[in-house]
Amino acid sequence: MMIREEEIILHMLNDFCHHQSSEWFHELDQDSYDQNKFINILISQGLGGLASYQLYNKSHLFLQPKLLHHMFLQDVFMSVNQADLLKEMVAYFEEEKIPFICMKGSVVRDCYPEPSLRNMGDIDIVIHYEDRFKVDHIMMDLMGCKKMVDNHSVWTYNIKFLTVEVHNRMFYEKLSNGFDYIGYFDGVWNHIKNAEVFGVSSPYLYVPEENYHFLYLMVHTAKHIINKGYGFRAFIDMVMYTEKNELDWDYLEKELKNIQLLSFTQVCFAFCERWFGVTMPLSVPLDEKFYQEISAKVIRDGLFGLENEDNIGAAEAKVYKQGKGSYFVSMLDHIRRRLFPPYEEMQLIPWYKFVDGRPWLLPAAWVYRWGYCLVKKKDESMDKLLRPYKAKDKIEERIGYINHWGL
Repeated sequence: MMIREEEIILHMLNDFCHHQSSEWFHELDQDSYDQNKFINILISQGLGGLASYQLYNKSHLFLQPKLLHHMFLQDVFMSVNQADLLKEMVAYFEEEKIPFICMKGSVVRDCYPEPSLRNMGDIDIVIHYEDRFKVDHIMMDLMGCKKMVDNHSVWTYNIKFLTVEVHNRMFYEKLSNGFDYIGYFDGVWNHIKNAEVFGVSSPYLYVPEENYHFLYLMVHTAKHIINKGYGFRAFIDMVMYTEKNELDWDYLEKELKNIQLLSFTQVCFAFCERWFGVTMPLSVPLDEKFYQEISAKVIRDGLFGLENEDNIGAAEAKVYKQGKGSYFVSMLDHIRRRLFPPYEEMQLIPWYKFVDGRPWLLPAAWVYRWGYCLVKKKDESMDKLLRPYKAKDKIEERIGYINHWGL
C-alpha cells in the first residue's frame, strides 16, 4: 500500500495533468505527513520544480520550503541556459551546414503548460555520422566544451553545468524481444520536420514527426523499464504529449503492434489512468497486485532507476528474454559474454581504449580485465559472474515483471 506522502504526490500529479490547482494541499494537517520524506521523494523523482509550481501559487509563495523553491528556480535557470546553449550551437551548425535533430526532453517540454517544468539533464541531438568531426570541432574548439564520452555512438560534451549528448543514431540498444529497434529508428531522417526548440529555429534544426517521436518515446521508456526502472516523469510525458499533439491512433496502434510494443503501451497508459485520473487512447485492465507493486517500485526507483534490491537480476532477465533456449543455456551464454566480451562492446569502454581499431588486441584486453577485477573488485565480480545461479529466484521474478509490462 502507498504511504501518505506518496498519496499526496499522486493527488498533486492528478491535478497537474488536469490543469487544476491544488488548494486542498494547504488544508492538510501538517502532522498527517512527513514533510522531509515528501520532499525527498519529489527530489528523487525530479519533480521538485513542478511541485513548487503546482502547490505554491502566488498566495502561498512564502509558505513553501526553501528547497522546493530553489528547485523551481534551478529548473528555470537550466531552461534559460539550455536555450542559450542551443542558440549558440545552431549558429555554428548553420555556418557548417550541419543538419541535426532534437529529440526527447527538448521536444516534449513544449507539451507542458510551463516548458521549464519539464526539466532535463542534457540536450539530445542526432547528427549524420559523417558530420561527427565537424561537430567535435564546434563543440570543443569553438564553444569550449569538454568531451566526456566518445564511444562511436554517443559523444557527450560538458560546458560548465550544461551537457549535450550527440548521437549518430536515435536508438542503439536491444530490448527483451527480437525486434530490430536500432535499424527501425535509423530511419529517423525520413520522419523529420523543421520546428522551434527552446524558442530557436533554423533550416538545419529538425524534430521527429509527432507520431514517429511518440513511438521512440515508448521504446525509450521500455528500455528504462527493462533495465533499472523509471520514475513518474516518463508517464507525465505520455499524458502531456498525447494531449498536446494530434496523433494518428489508427496508424500508431498498427505500428506499435509491428514493433512489438502495443501491449506495453497499453499497460503504460493504464498506469497513467490509475495514477493521474486521465483517459488515454489505448488501455487495458491492470492486475491490482501488479499495480500496487509497480506504484511502490516507481517511487523507490527514482527518476531514472537505481542499482537497488528491486533491480537485481535485470541484466540476466533481459538476456533470458532475448534468448531462445532454456534458462541454463541462456545464463551459460551470459557468463561466457561476461568473461569474453565481444570487440563491439570492449571498444566502447574507455579503459580498454587501446582495443578500439585494433581487434587483434582483444585477448590482451580480456586478460587485463580479469586481472583488474580479481585485484580490485574480486567479490563484486564473482557475485556478478555467479548471479544467474545464486539469484535465480530474483531473476525469475524479474522475468515475470517484464512479462507483466507486456515486454
